[in-house]
Amino acid sequence: MQKKVIAAIIGTSAISAVAATQANAATTHTVKPGESVWAISNKYGIS
Repeated sequence: MQKKVIAAIIGTSAISAVAATQANAATTHTVKPGESVWAISNKYGIS
C-alpha cells in the first residue's frame, strides 16, 4: 500500500513539473521604450 502511495506522489509531481516547464517556456517579450509593466502584463493576460 505504501509503495502505491509513493508511486502516485512521484507520478503526480512529475506531471506537474512537465506542465509548469511547458507553460513557462512559451513566450519572451522585448521591452520597448515607453512600455509599462502594466501594459505588458495586460497584453499577455497576466495579473
